[in-house]
Amino acid sequence: MNLPSKNDVQFALDPWKLFHLLASHLRLILLCVAVGFIAAFAYVLHRSPVYVSRAVLEVTDDSGPHFDFNRREASDLQSAAILKTIEQTVASQAVLKSVIADLKLADDPYFAPPRPEGYTEGELLTLLHQRIYVGLIRGTRLIQIAVRDEDPLKAQRLTQALVASFFAQRHSLRRDGANSAHAFLLAEAQRLEQEVRAAEERLQAYQEQHQAVSVNDRHNIVLQRLSDLSQQVTLARAQRLSLETAQDHVRNLIDSRPDELVNVREIAALPDVIELRRQLNTQSAEVARLGLRYREKHPSMIQAQRHLGQIEDSLRTTLINAGLAIVQSHRAARENELAMERELARQQAQAMELSRLAIAYRALEREAQSIDALYQQVLARLKTSGLSQSLVSASGLDNPIQVVEQPMVPVHASNTSGKLILLAGLFAGGALGVALVLLRRAFDPSIQSIDDAESYLGIPSLAAVPRSSLRGADLVLHSHPATIEAESFRSLRTSLSLLFPDVQPRAVLFTSAVPGEGKSYCSANYAAAIAQQGVRTLLIDADLRRPGLRARFAQNGSPKAPGLTDCLRDPARLPEAIQATRMKNLFVIGDLQGSARHAELLAAADFKSLLASALTVFDRVVIDTAPLTAVGDTATIAHHVPAVCLVVHAGRTPRRLVRRACVLLGRTPAGLVLNQIKPGRSARYDYYSHADDYVRETSAASLAPGVAPQPG
Repeated sequence: MNLPSKNDVQFALDPWKLFHLLASHLRLILLCVAVGFIAAFAYVLHRSPVYVSRAVLEVTDDSGPHFDFNRREASDLQSAAILKTIEQTVASQAVLKSVIADLKLADDPYFAPPRPEGYTEGELLTLLHQRIYVGLIRGTRLIQIAVRDEDPLKAQRLTQALVASFFAQRHSLRRDGANSAHAFLLAEAQRLEQEVRAAEERLQAYQEQHQAVSVNDRHNIVLQRLSDLSQQVTLARAQRLSLETAQDHVRNLIDSRPDELVNVREIAALPDVIELRRQLNTQSAEVARLGLRYREKHPSMIQAQRHLGQIEDSLRTTLINAGLAIVQSHRAARENELAMERELARQQAQAMELSRLAIAYRALEREAQSIDALYQQVLARLKTSGLSQSLVSASGLDNPIQVVEQPMVPVHASNTSGKLILLAGLFAGGALGVALVLLRRAFDPSIQSIDDAESYLGIPSLAAVPRSSLRGADLVLHSHPATIEAESFRSLRTSLSLLFPDVQPRAVLFTSAVPGEGKSYCSANYAAAIAQQGVRTLLIDADLRRPGLRARFAQNGSPKAPGLTDCLRDPARLPEAIQATRMKNLFVIGDLQGSARHAELLAAADFKSLLASALTVFDRVVIDTAPLTAVGDTATIAHHVPAVCLVVHAGRTPRRLVRRACVLLGRTPAGLVLNQIKPGRSARYDYYSHADDYVRETSAASLAPGVAPQPG
C-alpha cells in the first residue's frame, strides 16, 4: 500500500473555506469582540486626563564661529549622529537628577506616592523618564521636548526645569572640558618638544655611525634588480613547466612508439611535421585511388607505395628529431631556471643586508617625523583651546542650541480619542477571535473535511455523511428517504459503482480505525441503498466481539437461529442463519452476543469459502467488521474482499490513527466515507450547500397530489 508521506501533504489556502470556517465560529469571534469592546470602554471611563507641555530646541549654525577641542565644523552639527547625541543628552541621567533635586520631586506625593520603604534613585529616575518624551522632528534640526502630567501647571513646570537643567549641564560640561583640555594640551606640548629634540639627536648619531646617508638609494636599486630577477625566474619556471609534460610524453614514445609523437601538441604544431602529414595524406589518397585501378604488383602501384613509405620514414625521422629537441629544450630550460634562482638568492641576501641597515634608519626617521607632526598639531590645538575657553566663559556665545518654543501651560487634555480606543478594542477583540479560531483549527489533529482526508491519505472520498438529527433511525433510506442523510448513501452507492466501471465488486467491506465512527450505520445504509435497486443484498455482521446488526434489523427471526459463528464452524448452516429485514431484498446474518473466543474463528475458519457460498445466493454482500486499531480480526478477512471502505468520524478521529489503520489493513482502501459531519455553514459550503433543499423540494413535489416531479 502506497500512502503519501507527511511531507507530501499540501494545504492550499482557500479564501471561501477560510470565510466559512470563521462563519462557523461566529459566536466565539463575537464574544471576543464584545470582550475587547467592554475592556476598551472600561478603560475610557476610568482613565485620568493627561496634559502635555512642549518645548522645541533648534540646533543652529548661525551663531558665529565655533571652536572646541575636536575642531568640529558648524555643518557637522546637522548630521544625524550629532542630532541624536543631543537628543539623548536632554533626557540623560545627569539632567533628570538635577530636575528631581531642583523641584524636590522625591517629596512630592503626586509624583511619588508615599510608601514605607521609600524610593531609590533609580526608581525616581524611572518615574520621571516615563513622563518625558524627547525626539527629533523628521526632516528638521528641531528637537521636541514633551512632558505629560495630570496637572497642566506641573507639566509646564517640569518642562521648564528640564530645559534649564539641560542648558546648565551642557554649559558646565563645556566649561570643565575646555579648562581640562587646555591644561592637558599645555603639558603635552612641553613633553613633545623634548621628545622631538631627542629623536633628531638619535637620527643624527645613527647617520654618523653607519654612513647611512645613501642607504635608501642603494636599497631601491637592489629592490628593483630583485623584482626583475623574480619576474625572470617566474618566466623560466613557466617555460620549464610547459616543456616538462611534453618531454615526459616524448620520452615514453620516442623509443617504443615514435609514430605516436604526432599526438604531442608541440610536435604536431611544427611546420615540417604539418607539411609531411599533408604529403602523407595526399600520397595515401593517391595509393587508394591507384588501388581501385591496378593490382598490388603493378609498376604504378609499386612506385606509389614506395613513395608513401619514404614519406612515412621522413615523418618518423622528423618526429624523433623534434622529440629529441623538446628533451634538449627542457634540459636547457631547467638549467636556465636554476641559474636564475641562484642569482635571485644572491640578490635577496644583498637586499636583506641593506634592509637591516635601512630598517633602523627609517624607524628613527619616522619616529622623528611623527613626533614633530604631533607636536605641531598640539600647538595648533593649544591656540584653539585657549580661544574656545574664553568664548565659553563669555556666557555661552558658542552655544549652537537655542530654544525656539517656550513651554506653555496646556489648556486641553491630550488623551487618545475615546472613539479610537473603542475602535481599537473592537479590532483587537476580532483579531483575537480570528486567531483563536485559526489556532484551534491548526492544532486540531482530526480529519475535518474531505479535502483533509484525500490530501493526507491519498485515497478518494466516496461520500460525506452528515450528522443525523433523526432519532432512532438506523435505516434512513427506509424510514426517511427524502433526507440529506439518505441521499448521502445513494451518493456512496453511485461513487462505488463509478469507482469500478468494468467489474462491479460483489462484496464490500466496511471498517474504521477506532470504535464509534459509525461503520455499522454506514454499512447497513449502504446495503439498504443497494437493496432499493432490486438487488438481493446480504449484510454480514463480522464484528464477532460486539455484534449488533442482527438485533437491530432482523425481522421475525428466531433468537435460536444460527449466527455467523455457527456458519464459520459449519458452512452448511448458512441458509438457516440468513434472516430477512423490514426492507425488501435486504437480509442480515450475525450473532446476538459477542465473544473474544468467537473472533478466533475468523482466523481459523475458511471465511473465503463462506463468502463464496453467500455470493451464490445473493447478488451483493456487505460486510461490517471490527475496528482496525482495536483488534486484528479485520486484517485477516480484508484480503478476501474486492473492495474495502474506511469510515472516518469527521472532527474526532486523529489522523495518525487513520493512517495507522490503513497500514494495518495491508492494502489500499477503495475509498473512505467521511461520517458525522457537523451541520453548519462550513459543512454546507463543502459538501451539500444545496442538496438538502433540493432533496426536500423534490420529495414534496413527488408526494403532492396532482403534481408531477420536475426534471432536475
